Amino acid sequence: AGGPVGSGRQWFPWIHIEDEARAILWLVEHGMSGPYNVTAPQLVRNAEFSRVLGQTMRRPSAVPVPALALKALFGEMSVVLLEGQRAVPWRLLAEGFKFRYPRVEAALHNLMRSGGERPLAHKRDGLLVPRPVEVGQAVATEKRDGHSG
Repeated sequence: AGGPVGSGRQWFPWIHIEDEARAILWLVEHGMSGPYNVTAPQLVRNAEFSRVLGQTMRRPSAVPVPALALKALFGEMSVVLLEGQRAVPWRLLAEGFKFRYPRVEAALHNLMRSGGERPLAHKRDGLLVPRPVEVGQAVATEKRDGHSG
């Protein structure tokens, strides 16, 4: 799974792909405009995300990716990875959007679950590979089951 990036102390915005698709649809359906942080409400640092990802994938996650290596590979763009951003979806929450996966543990577990529904991601050569999300089908299911946004 890999380890934390650099020090691992930087904030690491994340979101489950299903919540991202649902949030975008919700914004469109409710006629919202302007900037929105489409991130999960749980704030985590990169080291915590790496730890949970490693546990979920049953892979080691203790060895950090050195900052120097990232700077060599990405140059100035490495700042995005090494400094992070403390993004919180305040507007989404205030306007009533409900996340299905607000906690990183539940989100990663859902992506990697086995059995039942088809998982939204799978491991290939030790990497997490996402599967396409059927957004229209998810929205139709929500409306049929009486759940909303």
